[in-house]
Amino acid sequence: LALGAVVWQHERIAAWAVAQISVEQEAKLGAILFEQQKRQLKLVEGPAQELVRDIGGRLASGSKHKYQFFVAEDKSVNAFAMPGGYVVMHTGLLQLAETPEEVAGVLAHEVQHVEQRHSLRAMAQSLGLYAALSLLVGDVSGLASLGGDLLKLKFSRGHESEADREGLKALVAAGINPAGMRDFFGRMAAQSKLDLGFLSTHPASDERMADLDRLIKALPDAARQAAPLAVDYA
Repeated sequence: LALGAVVWQHERIAAWAVAQISVEQEAKLGAILFEQQKRQLKLVEGPAQELVRDIGGRLASGSKHKYQFFVAEDKSVNAFAMPGGYVVMHTGLLQLAETPEEVAGVLAHEVQHVEQRHSLRAMAQSLGLYAALSLLVGDVSGLASLGGDLLKLKFSRGHESEADREGLKALVAAGINPAGMRDFFGRMAAQSKLDLGFLSTHPASDERMADLDRLIKALPDAARQAAPLAVDYA
């Protein structure tokens, strides 16, 4: 009965365990996971990487994490964040986006997945009690066994909503027009015929788009009328 109760409550146990992880431990885990994932990435430098780094830096200003932003040459429309502040954006996503504000919308969303520790929670729930125990004893290296599967983890509906909501706040604080987030998710949903890996883990449902519209309309006029970023995006 005791074992059954523990298994039944494993999600709550895992959530509690994640809350015990220090920023330093999370950074260590992120470094291990990113080192594994980097072997499969063709990281590129140049204007695109500079744009992502500069906008990402604005959105992560004041964070307790030391963010690192990268661009990977990959035609798939995707972006992902790892614990500790590692954020990667594919060139396919940059090509689909039409403005720097849309790129900022995606980055704001990904940064908030890190800030709210959604990846850690998803990992803990996916690995169940093993993850919880590893976290409790401080053995973050044990979680690295998840490896590339981290990118396949799907965030809960609540986590997606929280990343949207807090991401919009970060955009406003950075002086970036928040409509870019809604515009990009809307374009992705309209082009579902593409191989949009991002949609598999970040579904753009009608309800979600309606929530974004509602949140943006509730923002001050000054936020919704923010000047365009001084970037020659083309």
